Amino acid sequence: MKRLLLLFVACCTYIANINAQEDLKAELKELLSRPLESDMKYNEFIAQAVTGFVKKHPDSFVSLDAMDHLLLPIPQDAHIIEPLYQLLSEEVKNSPKGMKTGQVVNQLKSIAIGAQAPEFVQYDVDEKEVKLSDFKGQYVLIDFWASWCKPCRAENPVLVRAFDRFKQQNFTILGITLDVEKAAWEKAIQEDGLIWKQVGDVKTRQNTAADLYYVQAIPQNFLLDPSGKIVAKNIRGDELEEILEQIL
Repeated sequence: MKRLLLLFVACCTYIANINAQEDLKAELKELLSRPLESDMKYNEFIAQAVTGFVKKHPDSFVSLDAMDHLLLPIPQDAHIIEPLYQLLSEEVKNSPKGMKTGQVVNQLKSIAIGAQAPEFVQYDVDEKEVKLSDFKGQYVLIDFWASWCKPCRAENPVLVRAFDRFKQQNFTILGITLDVEKAAWEKAIQEDGLIWKQVGDVKTRQNTAADLYYVQAIPQNFLLDPSGKIVAKNIRGDELEEILEQIL
């Protein structure tokens, strides 16, 4: 009889936990579906919503689901994500997903604004080795892109304009393709007029630089100062030229 009672209590607790998680998932969904304030960027809205949710529910595994919205498709900076991760309970952090999220947070710290950009080796269209450290002493925009990426191709005219305007002021661009077909990559370079250094890893079909910089979607970019520190990330359109005007 006692075993049956314990089993009944365990089942009730399990069902209650499931119901509680479903309620929290519904709360998160409603929170993220609210309309943006007119002067707020989408990334700021997501960061604000997720921050509020995690602070309210640090003991819930749903908070890990909430943090996914800060990690994908393009992660927000570690200075936003790490403090939230540290708010989570030990039980949540030590779960399989919690530990995986912790690993991602540590990787994002290595590419956070203010961090020294990790070194990498890639290969240009002539298959010559190119290192990131070759560009030390310059402001360099690391631009992850691909010939098949429509948003990347749409952004390329902006990069061409910025390069033409600032190339005499110690600024350059390092394009890193995620292409696996060399012919398509070279064709896109010609079509879009990309005259700065272009590199990739088309032979291995596994771009180690993209892995190192946690590139889950493109386009993505990182702006480095002459010492190799990351000073800005994922800057698009007019914002790129505005930042370059300020620092050059």
